Amino acid sequence: MIQKYEKLFINLNDFPCIAQIQHVDKIFIDAWLSRTLIERFEQKSYAVIETLNELNGNWDETFYRFLARNFGFKVNALPFELLAKAVPQQIYGKHKDNVLQIEALVFGSAGFLKDELKDEYPAKLKKEFQFLQQKYNIQAIDVSLWKFLRMRPQNFPTMRLAQFAALIVKANHLFSKVMEISNISELRALFENLPVNDYWKKHYHFRKDAVVVSNQPGKPSVDNILLNTVALFLFAYGKNTGTQFYVSRAIKLLESLPPEENAIADKFTSAGVKIDNAFASQGILQLKKQYCDAKKCLSCGIGIKILRQT
Repeated sequence: MIQKYEKLFINLNDFPCIAQIQHVDKIFIDAWLSRTLIERFEQKSYAVIETLNELNGNWDETFYRFLARNFGFKVNALPFELLAKAVPQQIYGKHKDNVLQIEALVFGSAGFLKDELKDEYPAKLKKEFQFLQQKYNIQAIDVSLWKFLRMRPQNFPTMRLAQFAALIVKANHLFSKVMEISNISELRALFENLPVNDYWKKHYHFRKDAVVVSNQPGKPSVDNILLNTVALFLFAYGKNTGTQFYVSRAIKLLESLPPEENAIADKFTSAGVKIDNAFASQGILQLKKQYCDAKKCLSCGIGIKILRQT
């Protein structure tokens, strides 16, 4: 038993059971990943409930803030979150019939309309925003917060902002729609075929032309939103209200999404673990962070199983 325990810590740069986990039955691994997945989403739900309390129980506005942060992915999550705080969802609602004003609110509040703009479209946005900024006393965020370095042009924050504005135009009160739709194809359709302004078919930035490109979010981006915002909110709402139906829907959605591609998942896959969907890949991330990195093999069901094997 001691020898088995010591062998777990040979590969300190990877995860302890990297050499032994292939011998553990998949059914047992999947069962343990179910537990770690629930742990992960319960922990992530704390941030949702904290923001919900700040917003006096407004689920719709809470969802909007987390969705905005998700649109920035990891690199531009902070400025997108600040943008959502600068312009509450209800302001967009007052201008839902005016696409140009919605786009002006997004780009102006993001700080991109301060400079001299030569093209007709951004010049119109600037003019609209100057009026709206005074009307709602909007404090634009510092444009220097947005990061472009070492990013593909399709992922530039200007492109993401254009898509975010189009999503606001396409669908109001998204949280209510998400709660009503159970079919994954219909959920995905909420974030696809967005009415992005044609200007962004030939531009990545207001000051730079580009060859013709797709201005729509790709499937991996949509799946990321379904995973990190939609599934999370279904889970958090179900837990907070004691409604198991929504927790089950969150789990079903995760099981329907493809697994994430990252270095951690790759290591477990190389070690012989089959990761079938986002449910499993999220469980793997929790397993690595809470058990493997902390060397808590004696608290891990997989670690105990390995130690007990003859």
